Amino acid sequence: RLYKESNLIISRKIKLALKYNINPILCIGETEEVKLQGTTSKFLKNQVLTSLPKDIDTTKVIIGYEPVWAIGTGATPEKTYLA
Repeated sequence: RLYKESNLIISRKIKLALKYNINPILCIGETEEVKLQGTTSKFLKNQVLTSLPKDIDTTKVIIGYEPVWAIGTGATPEKTYLA
């Protein structure tokens, strides 16, 4: 978000990292606005599906979750499940 990178740019970076045998970490998380709308699961699922290239070995990618609204606040998110 800070660097204004789209999911497409992230997808390209993941593919490039894997090309050079680097195991990338895909960081996902929702904003407070998304949380308040109650669409966290849908948002995160979309982030994952549009950020991961379709033709890669996903076992080589680590996915980290931290909601944007919690960064630096000390707030702890509830469990979130991708449906």
